[in-house]
Amino acid sequence: MKWFEMYGHKIKIFNFENEDIIFAKNLKLPISWDLVHASVAVRTNCDVICTWNVKDFDLIADKIDILKPDQL
Repeated sequence: MKWFEMYGHKIKIFNFENEDIIFAKNLKLPISWDLVHASVAVRTNCDVICTWNVKDFDLIADKIDILKPDQL
């Protein structure tokens, strides 16, 4: 949280909902926290997912920007 405050990025905290699990299951992959994070990000219209594991989010790259921390 401190990093975002230092660099002025906006952050909101969202809880995942049942529809996020359903979305993740529809991707036909084993359920993982990355899939749930992806679902929440898409549902809440996030601008970007920031992660070192960019490849883990390839399936939703057409719906949301996936960036490494050094790309912010």
